[in-house]
Amino acid sequence: MGKEESKSPISRGLLLLNLLDSIQRTRKQIHQMVLDRGYQISAKGVERDLNRLVDLFPRHVTYIKKFPPYGYRLKQASKMSLMTPEEAISVMTAFEYLDPLLPKLAESLNLYIKEAEQVLSHNYASNYDNWKNKISIKNEGFQLQHKDINKNVLNNLHKALLTGVSISSTYCPRKTGKSKNYEKLYPIGLVHSGRLLYLIGSHDAGANKRFYWPLNRFKKIDLLDDINPLSSENVRDHEEILGFSFSEQDVRLVLKFDKNAGYILKETPTSKKMKLDEHSDSIIMEDVLSNSLELENWIIGFGEKVEVLEPIELREKIKQRLRAAAKKYE
Repeated sequence: MGKEESKSPISRGLLLLNLLDSIQRTRKQIHQMVLDRGYQISAKGVERDLNRLVDLFPRHVTYIKKFPPYGYRLKQASKMSLMTPEEAISVMTAFEYLDPLLPKLAESLNLYIKEAEQVLSHNYASNYDNWKNKISIKNEGFQLQHKDINKNVLNNLHKALLTGVSISSTYCPRKTGKSKNYEKLYPIGLVHSGRLLYLIGSHDAGANKRFYWPLNRFKKIDLLDDINPLSSENVRDHEEILGFSFSEQDVRLVLKFDKNAGYILKETPTSKKMKLDEHSDSIIMEDVLSNSLELENWIIGFGEKVEVLEPIELREKIKQRLRAAAKKYE
């Protein structure tokens, strides 16, 4: 029999999986079985391969070390998982991030999440079992409860976006609370902002204006046969309408931060063109940004740790908002 390449880990791994069964075998016995099949590898090399299989397939391959002689075997009636511990960590990390943001999406991943939990919780994935104590997902900002979305609404909207057709819908505005019908609506795309999912599109006859609607307020969405004239548009080109933009022109913004508050901008800048001027007790930030309510709220979120230097109009507006807020506590 010709000698197999000793440095082929995939070939050796498949061989070891075929050699193992429910009968416990020592490293020495397995090493001899590998040699008998034409592989050139040391006993230590076989041991490394076996330990790797234990880590990769913890619900399938087990290492018995309660009493000598120690050995390896396949678990009886075990369901083999092809998910590695590294992949399990990725699945669980994604779940922790998505769960508060997109609960319905995270819920649809339950089968993968359960498999990942089993892989990580197994004794022989001990190097990874304690990962929850090493990783924490902190979504930015105060987290409100999510609003449920009608499943049929979401499914039909996905189909409309994928196939490029228009839709008709029943929508319940917040102000009136009374349902209204859109005979024809042209969806552009979905944007997740805060705790809500928004549909961006148009409903006027010429499809000239752009609007946004919280998706949870749709009671019904039906697909039409008509081609959507806005199907080729990129939803990212219209995201600014969710920020309640005050003008189409950007503004040159100059902010003075307390040093401790401004340090975050050194690692997470407002844009690639942002400039920072560091002083002994402050950091001056300069950038050109969209003039929006979202920007105002971001600045106010720093409280007394930031001062708007330019533009003067924004400085006065922030001053008025802070004064109005302070009056509520007088």
